[in-house]
Amino acid sequence: MASKLFQALCLIAGADRDIAEQCNDRDRQLIGSEAAWIVLIAVLAWTAWWIALRTLDMPALEAGMVAAIVACFIFMFDRAMAASDWRLVGVLAQPMSLRERIPHGAVIAGRVIVSFILAQTTALGVTLWLFEGRIEQGLREDRNAANAPLMREFEADVEAVEGQLLGNLQSDIAALRAQLDLAVDNQRQALQTAQSARQLASEAKSAADAERKGDAKNSPAGDGRRFREWERRENEAQSAEAAAREAAQMAQEMHQTLREQIDTKQSDLLAARQMAEQEILKLQERLEADPRWQPERGDLLSRVNTLWRLMEDPVEGTATTRIHHLVTSCLLVFELMFLIIKLFFMPPSVYKLRLITATRLEALRVKEDHDEDIAGVLGGVP
Repeated sequence: MASKLFQALCLIAGADRDIAEQCNDRDRQLIGSEAAWIVLIAVLAWTAWWIALRTLDMPALEAGMVAAIVACFIFMFDRAMAASDWRLVGVLAQPMSLRERIPHGAVIAGRVIVSFILAQTTALGVTLWLFEGRIEQGLREDRNAANAPLMREFEADVEAVEGQLLGNLQSDIAALRAQLDLAVDNQRQALQTAQSARQLASEAKSAADAERKGDAKNSPAGDGRRFREWERRENEAQSAEAAAREAAQMAQEMHQTLREQIDTKQSDLLAARQMAEQEILKLQERLEADPRWQPERGDLLSRVNTLWRLMEDPVEGTATTRIHHLVTSCLLVFELMFLIIKLFFMPPSVYKLRLITATRLEALRVKEDHDEDIAGVLGGVP
């Protein structure tokens, strides 16, 4: 397992596994650390680009694929730089000629330029992600301001359509409901009055019977004055009960009539609302088809323009600009971390000395074989 892991690390760092296995632990750890740095920088690039692309509403799968392509380019660039760095440093260092310094400086300059460009691009996407809420708010405010005149016209047209189709249906229903509540109150009061009159009539009838039979206190039996008085009260209570029940019946009939009218009005209102919704949809389509109408935008150009305006804001522009520069600087440092380590923090490596020696010996053997082959063909001495 360890051998397979070390083989993978050599593959990532572009190192010769056979030569590396002959070296000391320090050199093998150095190869492993270079491979780790190459992978970490590629992962960082993938993450930053994925965040930037997702901020632009790109689907997750497509954003991941594009970010993976960019990360692979950075990975291969760093791997090529690691594999091509055969400089001997420290106690093994040798002076470099001008001819050797120029390609080496070109590699460093190329990596710095690539890192700067990628950091600028990635930082823009990360900044868009950091200020996504403010950018969305700015886009919404711009859109609302641009569409305000059209929205006023649309609301006036909607009000006219609702007034034409709905008419007085809603107010009529409200008036009928008020009348229905009044009819219910009248019916309840009439029933209460009838119940009270019925109780009074029953009490008067009992008192009249007691007067006729002589059961009343201090009153002789027979149809006397007190008996006739109680009988009169009974008749009045019965008349009041009959009138109250008639009023309750009329209120019940009114209740039924009003309920039927309300149901009819509500059916008419439902049909009118459906027609109004269809007309409002037509108005909405006409509104969105108007060349003055500004739709909701989330494209890169709109977001970047909003970010620039935010940076120019007199209150928050300075903080926004500094955060953007800070993100750019951090990404640039991360991008160049591997290069900085390669230039300033590389210890002496026996692996590179072995690699140089083995390469020169192999080149001499190839040349010797080549000379022997030519001599064999020409029939001479190599």
